[in-house]
Amino acid sequence: KKLSEDLVQRNPEQGSSSSSLRARYFHESAVGFFGYGREQNYKEAKELYEESERRGIVEASNCLGKMYLNGDGVVREYEKAWRHFLISGEQYQNKDGLYWMGYMYEKGLVRSGGSAQGKRIMIDLTQDGIEKAVEFYQKSARLGQSEAMTDLGYIYENGLIGKKNKEMAKKYYE
Repeated sequence: KKLSEDLVQRNPEQGSSSSSLRARYFHESAVGFFGYGREQNYKEAKELYEESERRGIVEASNCLGKMYLNGDGVVREYEKAWRHFLISGEQYQNKDGLYWMGYMYEKGLVRSGGSAQGKRIMIDLTQDGIEKAVEFYQKSARLGQSEAMTDLGYIYENGLIGKKNKEMAKKYYE
């Protein structure tokens, strides 16, 4: 029996579309991924994250994206990571999804048109990629994502986009 069916059977009074059941899927995903109090199970986590994503839990899209980005329990596939971050960032304007989209641009894992680089890292980081990263980092930072703010500070402090700009760096570091 699939784990998703098991969750519905354990919570029949809540119905399959209730917010508490959706939250339960996501919680069970995290338990499988991190192994809280039991053995880590990436396969179970992936299955439940996928079900959570189908049910509209944006954080599940980010978790799946990070699994594919890092190769945690799955084959590292940047195209799949990008698709999950795209759901979170573009479709839902989620600050973490937008951050990870910027990260992939900054690291050269995405072409300027928005397609991922397969399973390999593109070595030639283009100015266009950094500019797209800044675009997504700024969207994410406006929503309060602290890692995006730190990365923007670093980009401006070190002149990765144009000349070094200590004032802009300070703005994001504070």
